Amino acid sequence: QVPKSFYHCSQIKYMKFTVDKKERYCIFRPDEDKLNSLLSPDLKSELVILNQEGYRNIICDLSPVTFIDSSGLSSLLTGHRLCQESKGTFVLM
Repeated sequence: QVPKSFYHCSQIKYMKFTVDKKERYCIFRPDEDKLNSLLSPDLKSELVILNQEGYRNIICDLSPVTFIDSSGLSSLLTGHRLCQESKGTFVLM
């Protein structure tokens, strides 16, 4: 018998994005039109990874995004907090 959780695998979606790393900052661009509860854990993870790599100045280019729910906003606020705590800047554009 197939475990019940197996049926939920089709709902897994990974966020597509690009990162342009410069010396003093990086530009993170989600290649998605929605930042929702399915993608926000990936967004938060990538922002944490960039900050841990030493990028304290992160520009988040949201030009492809047309919808953000509360979980997406929470991930962006996490990015802001991480940059602020490392004496950097988090920019939304």
